[in-house]
Amino acid sequence: MTKHQLQIDKKRLPQRIALYLFGVAYCALGVVFIVDAGLGAQPTNTINYVLSLVTGFSLGTWTFLTLSFYAVVQVPLRGQGFGWLQPLQITMALFMGILVDLWRALLIDVTFPGGYFGQLLELALGIFLIASGMVIYRSARIADLPYDGLCATIGTRFLGGAFHRGRMFMDITLVLTAIALSLVFLGGLRGVREGTVIAALLIGRCMPYTRLVVAPILDKLGFQTIE
Repeated sequence: MTKHQLQIDKKRLPQRIALYLFGVAYCALGVVFIVDAGLGAQPTNTINYVLSLVTGFSLGTWTFLTLSFYAVVQVPLRGQGFGWLQPLQITMALFMGILVDLWRALLIDVTFPGGYFGQLLELALGIFLIASGMVIYRSARIADLPYDGLCATIGTRFLGGAFHRGRMFMDITLVLTAIALSLVFLGGLRGVREGTVIAALLIGRCMPYTRLVVAPILDKLGFQTIE
């Protein structure tokens, strides 16, 4: 990055922060639609959903707690000290948790007609929103959300440097943990269904297509999407 580009980035920091927050808000809305579809949470939120049922604490509360844990645990895994990234990621975890509860409260009376087809439609909308939100917030070039940061760290340190391997490892770990917690404390399988598998398979694959929709808008605002 040249000195001129660096100066531009510093001048545009408020716009980048706004774009980042907007993308995170999109992701939080997608999380709520997927959960409320009733076909299972996406892998990253299966454990949050099950813990919310077990403890009575809100989904947003557990979203904040688990994302904060993911931010902190990166420190020993990276082999570095507690730097500026962790406070930023914990702040974003709090923002994400608040938004999840806010969206759930605002959408409490929203239902999709059509029975199972309506559930699939709501699931598809949630997947599209999360994929779009990830494209948007990553285009701000500030920092990954804690879960993505942890997946990248695990992939880099232990799995040959591949982010997708770290993501697969974490997704499988969380789903299996959620299944175990659900069976032990709830007496049955909750939060993990066909929607969990569909979301795991499609969110990443949808990002190139949502980028086609989002990129022209971001270009007009002076931002470039990340491949």
